[in-house]
Amino acid sequence: MKKLLIGFLFTFLLAGCTQNTQISKKVIDSKDPISEEEQVFYDSGRAKAIEKESDLWQFFESPEADFSFRYPHNVSREASESTRLFLSIDTKAIAEMEEFAPLGFGSDMALKNKEALARGEYGEGVDFSLPASQTVRNLGAVNAQDFMVLGRFEVCDKVLERKLYFFHKEHQVVITLEIPRERVASAIPELLVTNFENCGEERVWDFGKQPLFYTELVAGNGEEAIQEWFDTFEQIVETIEFF
Repeated sequence: MKKLLIGFLFTFLLAGCTQNTQISKKVIDSKDPISEEEQVFYDSGRAKAIEKESDLWQFFESPEADFSFRYPHNVSREASESTRLFLSIDTKAIAEMEEFAPLGFGSDMALKNKEALARGEYGEGVDFSLPASQTVRNLGAVNAQDFMVLGRFEVCDKVLERKLYFFHKEHQVVITLEIPRERVASAIPELLVTNFENCGEERVWDFGKQPLFYTELVAGNGEEAIQEWFDTFEQIVETIEFF
């Protein structure tokens, strides 16, 4: 009788604990057969409780360069009129790249910057990176160049891009988060001036304000839409994992 009572109390307490669990988990009994696919999934470490918001984000994985990251649902990898933030990922094997390529993304520059970053140095700038934004960022397994691009080639061009540029498993990786071009002018009106000589009525960057623009974003004092872009990039980078 005493054993029966103890067994009943144990079952009651176990049921109470289960009801108080906020996140349900699939418990696999060693006696229950599971498929090979299920076993691979659980062994991978992905079978875990949802611990933070980013666990529910969209997922990107690069089997070639052996890394992954997550990005929120307000970010799209397809450009459209409704796109608020556009994400692109460019992964290339260094051995298959051209020696010299536009914007400095060639194999010669890649090998130099790969070595520099391994030493904790920024290396040589690529693309039209804003000097004030050039930062070495430690990702755990590797270091990366973290920088902003606000325009290319000519004075009238306006873009808003944040880039992460790094190397892993002999691959070059460039992750870019940008505000679509058609939204740039309306997002930064206070940073634009009229340049009649080169651009006519079109308003263009006030280049003298660009370093301060970056500093304000780092401090979290940017205009709402711009700060969202800047901070979202930070959040994405924090989810990067290497295998």
